[in-house]
Amino acid sequence: MLTFLAIYFMCIFTSACVTYVLYEAIQEGEALGAWQKVLAKLYAKGLYNTEKFLGGCYKCFSHLIGILSFAVYVFINESLFNSGYGGWYVLIYIMFVPMCIALSMVIKGIIKQLNKD
Repeated sequence: MLTFLAIYFMCIFTSACVTYVLYEAIQEGEALGAWQKVLAKLYAKGLYNTEKFLGGCYKCFSHLIGILSFAVYVFINESLFNSGYGGWYVLIYIMFVPMCIALSMVIKGIIKQLNKD
């Protein structure tokens, strides 16, 4: 049980950190800044929600990364289905994604405060 929880919370923290790093990397003038041109084309075609999820909105982007991270978490922790926790699958998912989003927002706020000083 302790191993299960340790992996669970490490994946949530890692997901939140990856969200922040990826979001900053796809901004104009950064390493993956060309992605902004793709987002602009999506926005011009009227695909507003798609554009938001792929990097136009930080909260939407963190939601997408949280969902993808949960898939990776299930792949890493295959014992989720082999142990007695398989019935908790939906509850684990319902807690995982919002915790990733909230933690990524906190990390973004902390880094923003540190950069302000």
